[in-house]
Amino acid sequence: MGAGMGDYNPTSSRNPSKDRLELDARVNSTARIQRLHRNGLDAITEATTTDDNARPFARAFAPTVQIYGLDRASGGAGRAVVAFAIPGAQLEYTTPPEAGGRAVYPVRVEVMLSRRSDGARFDLDTLRRFATAAPLTGEQYLTGLVELPVAPGRYVATVVLSTVPLHPLNAYPKGGTAEVYYQLAGLKSGARYATRLELFGAEDDAKKPARLSIDFETTATDTRAEVSRSLGLQNLAPGRYRVRLTVRGGDETASAVAWLAVVK
Repeated sequence: MGAGMGDYNPTSSRNPSKDRLELDARVNSTARIQRLHRNGLDAITEATTTDDNARPFARAFAPTVQIYGLDRASGGAGRAVVAFAIPGAQLEYTTPPEAGGRAVYPVRVEVMLSRRSDGARFDLDTLRRFATAAPLTGEQYLTGLVELPVAPGRYVATVVLSTVPLHPLNAYPKGGTAEVYYQLAGLKSGARYATRLELFGAEDDAKKPARLSIDFETTATDTRAEVSRSLGLQNLAPGRYRVRLTVRGGDETASAVAWLAVVK
């Protein structure tokens, strides 16, 4: 009887088929969760790297870009630092009188970060002007860096570098693209700001809705900001238009008005 007692298996009364089904259910559940997680990350990547309304560029740059995630030793939010180098021969420049004979290169820097764990977004859109003693040639590069505060995590990053054309006549061909540039001051760092761009016909009265309206939101990373936006003119007929810019946020509202013409 002692041997019989020693050979007793307390699980022998369980149904092996039921055990196998329960194990399969647990495995399938885990695999399904992992698959859904991967699908979610793929969706985030696609959403942050594709655009149904592709932006037109006159020609391609060949910049070198490196992104670093750094913590602040003294405390506070971490930050993403983006360092870039652009071949000078690929950039446009001007020599305005106020620059004292130097070559001035306007470069728009857009950084878009999406955290892989939850899709949280951190964005930066700024216009920087670089001045050099003489135009860059040959193997010379224009270098710079920007940074923005981010929370801890792993990120999918997109960086867009472009030059910003300045148009003294404010006249653009039908179906073309206008570059709208403006500066903001008195911002509250970390606050959300809603921006609206509206185009009205020159003869439209105050009650007529805008011919074209664009809305977007950004989070201020400093007390000042330089913003440049591409404005598609495909749906506007030739004529003169009033452009109204309105920015709301931080318990304040600011607006400005400019004019542009669409020509045949």
